[in-house]
Amino acid sequence: MQIGRTPTQRAGKVNSESFRVVRFEGCKAVPFTYAGDKTAPIPLPRHEPSPLQITFSPANDGTRDAVTARVENRWQQDFPNSRLTFVMPKGAYKVDRGRIESTVVSDDSRFVIVTVRFDLPAKSVVSVAATAQ
Repeated sequence: MQIGRTPTQRAGKVNSESFRVVRFEGCKAVPFTYAGDKTAPIPLPRHEPSPLQITFSPANDGTRDAVTARVENRWQQDFPNSRLTFVMPKGAYKVDRGRIESTVVSDDSRFVIVTVRFDLPAKSVVSVAATAQ
């Protein structure tokens, strides 16, 4: 199926109920199957909500100097070293339940993009907060 105006294509059966996920280690793609099985694809029904969901409170729009991300993982699979991105007003920030990977000031110097790494265990809910120092 062609998607949009760019040369992007989607391949696969439209009635398939699962997907394969490709995980990158360093700069190399490595196969990734469900819950450590050698061949099982990750079950991700097309008609149901994603089993991995993120909710920001308040909005992650650069207007608040304290934002919490609630990450819900309904998969039976850990996601170590997961990544979150916060858009915050320019300043210095700290995080709880995670590690700051990088901070980048926007071109107009109004915002800072705070990239955070955290571990997301299987069947869990993790809250990661970024707050001004």
